[in-house]
Amino acid sequence: MTVPLTRDDNPSVETAQQALVAFLRDEVGPALRRLGLRGSGTAYLLPDDRFWLVVGFQRSTSSNREALRFTVNLTVASRAGWDAARRSNPWIGARPSGNSGYAVRGLVEFVRIGSLLPVPQDTWWEIRPGRSTGVLIDELMAVIATTGLPWLRSHGASDLIE
Repeated sequence: MTVPLTRDDNPSVETAQQALVAFLRDEVGPALRRLGLRGSGTAYLLPDDRFWLVVGFQRSTSSNREALRFTVNLTVASRAGWDAARRSNPWIGARPSGNSGYAVRGLVEFVRIGSLLPVPQDTWWEIRPGRSTGVLIDELMAVIATTGLPWLRSHGASDLIE
């Protein structure tokens, strides 16, 4: 499912890529911070001492200058396990990115938010330069707050991946 999502009239936004960057910076980031997350760009962390709990925004490879599609990914990984895996696999980075489904076996749970909806489906939003995002920022934050964050918290509270 693709939900049209567009950026309010902003003369400095010329491409869909620029519209997404502005949307994440100006609307999504502040909204996620109000929900208790930290981060910027395409990755936000729900604070937790034992787990990496990541909300990631993934761009579609089929996007172009006029329209960019994105989805929301959720990642849970044990911090201790991640650090141990990183010693033998330094390519995996200091923490999970939130946007790659790669898994250090048994260490990472990764899911697209659409698969957690009452009617599971791969859900993508679309942003276009010069269009309003008002209504759909509310929809996007509602999905993250009511579906994504509870999933992250419940998986972070489990011992399944430690």
